[in-house]
Amino acid sequence: MRSSRGFTIIEVMIVVVIIAILASVAIPSYVDYITRSKIQEATSTLLSQRVKMEQFFQDQRTYVGSGATVPPAQAPT
Repeated sequence: MRSSRGFTIIEVMIVVVIIAILASVAIPSYVDYITRSKIQEATSTLLSQRVKMEQFFQDQRTYVGSGATVPPAQAPT
């Protein structure tokens, strides 16, 4: 009688398919989570910049020279 050692190709293929299905569900959720976190970070950064601009205006009575120029957005790396 032959002793069974290792996995058959069918078993390996089934495992690969299951992993692919799980990845196809998990990756879009992860990308959405990352996008939401970046939106929160951008909002908080803009709010802190707003406070700095208001403080500068209260001190100087003008926005000229406040350094509020914003560089163009860069593509994510």
